[in-house]
Amino acid sequence: MLLECIHNHAYEKSRFLRGDTTIVENKIPDISEDIKASTPLAYINPEHTTIHLLDKILSFDEAQNQVYQLQAPLIIIGSAGSGKTVLTLEKMKQSSGDILYVSRSPYLVHNSRNLYYAFDYQNDAQSIDFLSFDDYLASIHVPQTKEMPFREFENGFIRHRSGAKLKDAHQLFEEFKGVITGHQTENGWENGSPSR
Repeated sequence: MLLECIHNHAYEKSRFLRGDTTIVENKIPDISEDIKASTPLAYINPEHTTIHLLDKILSFDEAQNQVYQLQAPLIIIGSAGSGKTVLTLEKMKQSSGDILYVSRSPYLVHNSRNLYYAFDYQNDAQSIDFLSFDDYLASIHVPQTKEMPFREFENGFIRHRSGAKLKDAHQLFEEFKGVITGHQTENGWENGSPSR
């Protein structure tokens, strides 16, 4: 028996299917001893014959298989060990183009990258970045800016307020400046009321 791994159905890269290789029978070692059975899979779904391969052979249970069949975008929620990462990585294999995998956990990012590329998996239609959330934030270039003065804000507000329920430019400006961006964060809340 000869086994050749052909990634992503790229049969044109096969040495045997292209006919570039000649099989020399006397160079194939004779296996006369009994081959020991490998460790059985932890779970095999009896209803589905599809298997998945990361760092090991996987068979999805019914709930996992239903999630796997859904079209992106989707949010996968589950407890630890429920297969969220495995499902995400297998769904990523179906995508092409630029892909970003982000997790708050640097350990999970490292582990997921290793799982994804196990057995030298390649997909020439993809460009994937695996980043921790902190690394992702650090990769974003924030341009140098200055704070917008009220008069400039008011001019823009007047031009775009038609039909808006908000009529007071100064009130909205203070909302952005003080509440949303936390203009005076050094004072914070003291004794249940804001200090100003």
